[in-house]
Amino acid sequence: MQNAKKAVIPFSAHKWIELHIQ
Repeated sequence: MQNAKKAVIPFSAHKWIELHIQ
């Protein structure tokens, strides 16, 4: 579960950045 949680944070940040760049 810890590995999954660590992977979710960068993924969410990347999605948030993508939305705000466009």
